[in-house]
Amino acid sequence: MKRPHAIVWSLAGLLAGAVGWLAGALVGSNMGRTVLAAAAIAAVVGLLARRLRLALVAALVTAAVASLAYFVGLSVITPLIAWPATGLVIGLCCLPLFGRTRARVATIVAAPLLGSLGFFLGMVATNYAGMAMNDARLVNHMLGGGAAGFGLLTLTTIRLLGARLDRVAVPKGGAA
Repeated sequence: MKRPHAIVWSLAGLLAGAVGWLAGALVGSNMGRTVLAAAAIAAVVGLLARRLRLALVAALVTAAVASLAYFVGLSVITPLIAWPATGLVIGLCCLPLFGRTRARVATIVAAPLLGSLGFFLGMVATNYAGMAMNDARLVNHMLGGGAAGFGLLTLTTIRLLGARLDRVAVPKGGAA
């Protein structure tokens, strides 16, 4: 059975982050938006891997960690600390998807780093687009753009880096 292409993973991450952020608007707070966006991204990882149990567990664990990190961030640093924390949890939830240790380690390390970079770039892109269009409502959705960017780069990282490092090398002169 063929796995979905990296473009499908990327677009699914982008849409999951954006839709989760918009669904969180029904809750009415940035914490609800953060938790639902992160949980949606984690659930999409399991669904794209065709593992329903992984999707459910990843969404629940990610929601719990995002809530905890948001509360800790409110009193210590910033609530934005929830994004790297959820990136780490999503990377940890992807461990069953890979057979090789180097793919697992690279995913655990790269998912929070590149996911956080995606969050920052999504915020900057949304802010820049709003300023270029002279639209304050678009600038107001800066964190939503960050959530979409987080989903985009996190799922792209998992699919491309993990799949690249998980390939089994064929020894020279023999069949695998």
